[in-house]
Amino acid sequence: MKIADIAREAGVSNSTVSFYINGHSKKYKISEKTCQKIEEVIRKHNFVPNIYARAMQTHQTFLIGLIIPGDVNRSYWIDVISGAEEALFPHKYHLLLSVSHFNQEDELETVKFMHSKGVDGYLYAPLVPDSGVTPAEKFLLSRSEKKPVISLGREHRIFPSVCNDDYAGGEAAARCFLEHGHRRAAYIGHYRQKHDLRGKAFCECFRNGGGEIQVFESTDAALEEARNFSCVFCFSDYFLLDFYVKAGRRGVRIPEDLSVIGYDHMSFLEFLQPQPVSLITTKKELGRAAGEMMMQLLAQPEEKIQSRKFIPELSPGDSVRSVC
Repeated sequence: MKIADIAREAGVSNSTVSFYINGHSKKYKISEKTCQKIEEVIRKHNFVPNIYARAMQTHQTFLIGLIIPGDVNRSYWIDVISGAEEALFPHKYHLLLSVSHFNQEDELETVKFMHSKGVDGYLYAPLVPDSGVTPAEKFLLSRSEKKPVISLGREHRIFPSVCNDDYAGGEAAARCFLEHGHRRAAYIGHYRQKHDLRGKAFCECFRNGGGEIQVFESTDAALEEARNFSCVFCFSDYFLLDFYVKAGRRGVRIPEDLSVIGYDHMSFLEFLQPQPVSLITTKKELGRAAGEMMMQLLAQPEEKIQSRKFIPELSPGDSVRSVC
């Protein structure tokens, strides 16, 4: 079945059917009644547009490339992807998902693959290089057609971004401990890596508040020094989960011996006792905001889009106690 056949049966013009199929019914002010007639014929005959034929005519594939660094099985990215899909689907756009495996070569290969499929835009969770730009960023910037790119999850100096304010989250954790009287803290995370803004913010704020900090890359290393501090901030709730398990094995009590704060407020925290305090980050709403921003850029390519930041907030919980 062709567009002309649908148009004939629905009693409309070929161009009206084409506008509807390509998601331009509002732009060309096609009435709801006409849209329903076209949709009834499409469903009756199970018509599916050929994506490549449509792309040749409209220069659109209605595909958005979504590139994440890894851990696609974790609920953080599942929630982000779900939010993005909810924003794109009403506009008849679909996601093409790929993973860069925290590797710059894989990231470049992924971007090139998306380009070869003719995606209309990129939702891109970039890797953070020690300096300069990554090969994937160079590739995206060098394309003459300049498809819209939105940085997902991290603030970017070139592309508009949608992210959580990790610096504000780290500061909130530090202030919480300081307000509860803690002056000796540990941080478990990726402090030496450029992207770990929450860890850097936590350490800076805690020191500025008169506290002392020890930095560790693993739970085991931190627990070996547990007598030297009264509170622990974990890079993520996965670090916190690891800390809960290993602290329990060593007889270290939370919060009696050590107060603990995590990050991201993942769903599995409800199964831990005492209930952990964690920074609540935006996930599904972040994906939805990125999807909506992409639709805005595709509709108005020349418009300057403001980046969006969501401020993490501390969750209620019982893993932080006051000390004298």
